Amino acid sequence: MKLLNSLFIAWALAAGIAWADSSLYAYAYTTETNVFLGQVFTLDIIVKTPQLPDSPDIGDLTDFNVTVLEEGKATSEPDTWAYRFDLRAKHAGDLTIPALRFGSVSSEPVSIQARKPEATDRMKLEQQLSSISVFVGEPVLLTTTWHSSYPFGAIKAVDFHFPVLNDKRFQILERYAPDKEEQAGSTGLPVHGTRVLASRKNYMAEEVQHQSLTFSKLLIPKKSGRIIIPPATLLCAAEREKDLN
Repeated sequence: MKLLNSLFIAWALAAGIAWADSSLYAYAYTTETNVFLGQVFTLDIIVKTPQLPDSPDIGDLTDFNVTVLEEGKATSEPDTWAYRFDLRAKHAGDLTIPALRFGSVSSEPVSIQARKPEATDRMKLEQQLSSISVFVGEPVLLTTTWHSSYPFGAIKAVDFHFPVLNDKRFQILERYAPDKEEQAGSTGLPVHGTRVLASRKNYMAEEVQHQSLTFSKLLIPKKSGRIIIPPATLLCAAEREKDLN
């Protein structure tokens, strides 16, 4: 689990338009240009061409892990298509989203600066499985708890990354709790691009006030065999101690 030690401001960068002529273009922009390792950010590309172009070669994005969200979605404008990708920097440094080709037009490169976040011992993630031995098709409950001695109100830009939620070896379901939204102590959390409801608790540990947020997912294995569940990570920004006083 990792923590950013300072607040940062996100802004969208207009990466520019690569013009094939006065009416055709590919316009790329990102939600972030300064990111931390482990942080997910979005690349949007608006393409105007006479017909739907082939999808770009995302293999060129060697500095990033890429998740395709939209490929050639029609927009409200004629002959205009939307492409959207979630990106995660693989290493720190000055990185580049290269020009991507869409038929006769290409987007401009986008510069990204990626930094390493700082770890903290004031937060931790715990995960537990209801069982470590199940049959194919038998649900197993994965429970995750985020502990923090930082007040949750001082934490911003929370980003949980759960690789298991994209694991095709499992069917992922929400635990049925129809009244959880109305329960006192329920808090919405961004988890792997979705919103989940977590139960909030306050407690003392080593004479220090702590808070925790707990949520669960049902995993249903589709195949037999030994399956390793990769660890989850948490990225967030916390106000410095002097700013809390």
